[in-house]
Amino acid sequence: MNLPVDFEQKVKLPPQVNGRSYPYQISAKDLMQDFRYAALQVDGSEVGGLQLVETIEGDGTRTVKLDGEIVAAFRNPFKVKYDGFSQYYCEGYVGDILLAGSITSEGDEYLYVKIERNTASRVIINATFEQGYPIPTSTEEFQYIAIAFLDGEDTLQARFEDIRLTEFLISDAGELKLVSVFDTTNTYALP
Repeated sequence: MNLPVDFEQKVKLPPQVNGRSYPYQISAKDLMQDFRYAALQVDGSEVGGLQLVETIEGDGTRTVKLDGEIVAAFRNPFKVKYDGFSQYYCEGYVGDILLAGSITSEGDEYLYVKIERNTASRVIINATFEQGYPIPTSTEEFQYIAIAFLDGEDTLQARFEDIRLTEFLISDAGELKLVSVFDTTNTYALP
């Protein structure tokens, strides 16, 4: 990086006539030129709806600020919303599959995700929202995960994070079994 004022070079210069020179006397003007030069460079590119905007005043004062509207570039956690008239809305991710939709319910039942897997490769084929009571028992082909217990204004959220599924092959009493592990994107501490 070639700064406007090279202090290393200034130190190597012979002393001035009055005997005062670098490194004993550093010019504030030289320092400010280097600070302005080394400041964050703004290229105008946009990330997630935000971009850096640079302003330079008449006296050379430079400011850089974020400007724009945030475009969600992150996954939404599951959140069931009730509209007050037996309509519920929910969205979230299962692996790379986005689930979003509205359902109608009179309450007293579960909203759950039904995950369909290829039984040989264990790859997720499909994921859908379903509702009912009780939640079906998971099998090798279908897995069921509760999202919320629907009860109008008293809806109880059961899962907030998106669903990332990992399976481990374990040995249980000499028998090999696949055990599902739910990874979480939860970054907050529970109360």
